Order: sequence, then structure tokens, then C-alpha cells
Amino acid sequence: MPHTDGFSLIAKIRETDMLTPIVIMRPLTSKKLKDAISLSMRKLRSLDRIVDLGNGFILNKERSNLYKNGIRVPLTKNEAKLLRILVDNIDIPLLLRLLHTNHKRAF
Repeated sequence: MPHTDGFSLIAKIRETDMLTPIVIMRPLTSKKLKDAISLSMRKLRSLDRIVDLGNGFILNKERSNLYKNGIRVPLTKNEAKLLRILVDNIDIPLLLRLLHTNHKRAF
């Protein structure tokens, strides 16, 4: 890349997109390339654990972590459980309205 390095490009992408997988590659043998692709595919399949709720909110369902614009929002165990139940059982627009309303008051 003539005008930037890969790490600067990754930082720029991450400013707006936390979910797209990025693979950093160097010269590899065919086996190592195949292994890298397989690993990337496994990571892609695990993306169902990550839910983009919109307005900068991202939920990691596996770890019950909520992020707002990349900054972790502390949750109690009960808040995390409730959020997980809501994400699994109601539509995202309703959840987003709830989060947005509470975000204005709590943060």
C-alpha cells in the first residue's frame, strides 16, 4: 500500500467497524495459508455471538459484555442476563430504543 501501512489501515477501519474480521498475512506456505483461512472461517462462524445493536452498541453474548462505541459498559449479573434474554427474544429496534433511552439517563 503506497500511502499507509496495514496497521494504520486497520485502526481506521476499526473506528467505524468493530465486526469485520481482518486477516494479517505474510508470505506463507500453502498449508499455512489454508490453516489461516480455516481459522478465519471459524472466527466468522463465531460472529453470531456478537450482536450489533446499532447506535454504537455491541453485545458479546458469549461473555455478556456490552460496548458503546468500543467502550465497555459495566453490567451487573442481572443486567447482563436480562439483556441476553431481550436480545434472544425480542426485536432489535425495540431493544435499541430501550438502550438509547437508558443510555441518555445512565451514561
